[in-house]
Amino acid sequence: MSETQRWLSNSHMRAALQVAEDLLGHNGQTAVLRLSGLERYIDHPPLEDDEREIPRGDLTMLFSGIASTYGDQGARGVLRRWGRAFAVRRLQRRYALKFLRFALRRVSPERSARFALASLLHHLDLVRGDRRPALEESGEFFFLQLDDCLYAYGQQPSQSCPAVVGLLEGLLRWMCGKDFEVTEEPPAAPGTPTFKVRKRPIGRH
Repeated sequence: MSETQRWLSNSHMRAALQVAEDLLGHNGQTAVLRLSGLERYIDHPPLEDDEREIPRGDLTMLFSGIASTYGDQGARGVLRRWGRAFAVRRLQRRYALKFLRFALRRVSPERSARFALASLLHHLDLVRGDRRPALEESGEFFFLQLDDCLYAYGQQPSQSCPAVVGLLEGLLRWMCGKDFEVTEEPPAAPGTPTFKVRKRPIGRH
């Protein structure tokens, strides 16, 4: 299978489904899974292991089911909350990150945010482990462009990626102990969204 059709780990999809159920309730998640053609996951989530056995498109179908159920406006809020909760769930699995988090919280929020955006996105499958994200700085903002973004897979250039906004918010909150403003810029091409992160955390001037 080509890289653009790469597989997800069982634990990744399991966490995605668990977070969806926490947000939507069991009945809401069941309705979304039926609508998106993912009935096989109803009451049968994947195993909690890192074997890559889940087609990448299953996550896209889950998001599409949420969008169909809640509409574009409602789905943006749901997917953003999903991203925040999913980030925390995935990061908590990495015991080494708990020690790193302690160290990052002892430096300035701007430095800790820069490090998190430059070096930790692979823990959320926002970038591949062998590829650094395109992180730039201008004035009060970081600009992050994601190449072949898993969570934007199959989207058109005009579509937004609220799940990624939530993932970045969750990552920064969990690692840095501060909330940062994250917004999405118009994508240059399908699957390559760009995000703007204010360097100063919310509430600091």
